[in-house]
Amino acid sequence: MTNSPFFSIIIPTYNRAHVIRRAIDSVLTQDFDDYELIVVDDGSTDDTEQLIAGLESDKITYIKQSNQGVCAARNHGAEKARGKYLVFLDSDDFLSLNYLLNYYCNLNNSKFRLALGDIIWCDKNGLVLECVNARMNEVFFTQPLSGSFAIDSKLFKIVGGYDLNLTYSETSDLFISIYIRNLINLEEVIIVSNAGVHIEKVNRRARRTKYAEKHYLSTKYFLKKHTEYFSMYPGSYINYQKILSVSALLNNNYKEAKNITLFLVKNNPYNIKYYLQYLLVCIFPYFLKKYYSKL
Repeated sequence: MTNSPFFSIIIPTYNRAHVIRRAIDSVLTQDFDDYELIVVDDGSTDDTEQLIAGLESDKITYIKQSNQGVCAARNHGAEKARGKYLVFLDSDDFLSLNYLLNYYCNLNNSKFRLALGDIIWCDKNGLVLECVNARMNEVFFTQPLSGSFAIDSKLFKIVGGYDLNLTYSETSDLFISIYIRNLINLEEVIIVSNAGVHIEKVNRRARRTKYAEKHYLSTKYFLKKHTEYFSMYPGSYINYQKILSVSALLNNNYKEAKNITLFLVKNNPYNIKYYLQYLLVCIFPYFLKKYYSKL
């Protein structure tokens, strides 16, 4: 390993000893080896520490911190990273076999500061269900998820890392902050083909219920923080208002859910779905909440 590896792969984890080995192995088995792997344990109480200690690889740096959340764990890993580019990989996801080599070929000796790759949805056995290819648009991202991008470490530091106030849309927040502050331009962004992150499609019902309040507060914060961006892209504002209306409903904030849905109706007068949702939230909010909690 060189003093300054090309990539620093950062895996934040919390009580994921049962799945993190797959994520780690997807890095250690790459054909490209100019990297370091940093595992940031966010206060796990399971066997994560023992599992990492049992891995014989000088590529791995293990960091243990008190439980502070995934954004704090990612930022901590970035602070310790020595690589030119950072890759944030969630502990229940894994990289495609050719990930590092493909990204390296696109980034080496280039002006690019951000590389965007595929998001590959799979089942619990790793069977591919759907592949979402990265696409370029005016704000250089369409569906940013951890593991699908590599970012210049200096750029990440300049933007200030992940916002610790967020537990939802934290990567969208990172990209919007870069865009609004004009920290890079489209000529510094590259699309990487045939490589990306594998993410398991799971039933998110239990997680949605468990973190309903955090999701709600995070969405309200996100909307308030990025008023400038949403004034430029009203379509995105509508999409996040839809998210907020459901979050409010799941938190028993029926009045707010009603008001937001009325706003959606007024701004989308030809969308029958919004009229129906408004009617249901006015008359049967409990049943509408039950419906969304099962999605």
